[in-house]
Amino acid sequence: MSKVYITKASTNLILHSLKKHLNVKQKRNDLLEELSEHFSFELMDLTLNDMELEHLYNEKNILKSLEELLNKIKNNNRIVKDYIEEQNRKYAYNIKEPAYHTTIVCEWLNKDFQNIVIPEVIQNNELILEEFKIFIQDNEHLNFNELNSQYQSKFKTKDNLKKIKYKNSGNLSVDNIKAFSEVKEYFENLPLDGTIQNYRYAPLFKIEKLLKDKKKVDTSEEYKEIEKLYNTKKKFMNIIFNTHKEKYNQDLSFSQDLLDEIGFKKCKGCSLQTSTVSSYYYNLVS
Repeated sequence: MSKVYITKASTNLILHSLKKHLNVKQKRNDLLEELSEHFSFELMDLTLNDMELEHLYNEKNILKSLEELLNKIKNNNRIVKDYIEEQNRKYAYNIKEPAYHTTIVCEWLNKDFQNIVIPEVIQNNELILEEFKIFIQDNEHLNFNELNSQYQSKFKTKDNLKKIKYKNSGNLSVDNIKAFSEVKEYFENLPLDGTIQNYRYAPLFKIEKLLKDKKKVDTSEEYKEIEKLYNTKKKFMNIIFNTHKEKYNQDLSFSQDLLDEIGFKKCKGCSLQTSTVSSYYYNLVS
């Protein structure tokens, strides 16, 4: 079985695709024990909610043995396809089948994921959803601020569009030792009372929404504290992912047959990239 490479975003796609099929029945303490090989049980208990622990546990197992997880799921060839269909109700530009790469020098392996989130009120209306997607395609030549203004005018709303950009590289630029020290110090010194405690175990997406809603009207110390909590939790989860990646699957490489089975396709750019690199080395030594 030949090994091929995927991006961090594709790893997350697999994780989210599997999520509803992987019924994690372990209790909180069991999940903490499973994840405490490299990190303090107590610190994770202070920091992460049950949903985040399940996410990290599944993420670890994907990196460790994707094949073992897939063997537990019937009709696993539909998993990725079903998830993509679901996601395409959320994004203006359709997500296509994820690709695997036969070479780590392929430029597409490190391309960022960028898209525009479809407002929830539009996601649930089939007619407006199609109209919105056509509108985005017809106006993609505009810069984002102009596009946003046109959107507000056409759809008669004061809400803003949301543009997302995620780093796609499997290599997270994190100094684990320094970052972990900062996370540990922050949570060990977090007050056990006060407003910030209301957000300690809140899901990250809820904190993110809260920060976005408050951003234009709130510059208080409380806002800054919530923002710091959000950033520190994200940093900690990145450290844990990075550590598991280094131990179990440093290159984010998987069996090509396995990825074919669940709906991945071969990157068309890899063969071109390989021939370019081969030509470069040939010219270098000739």
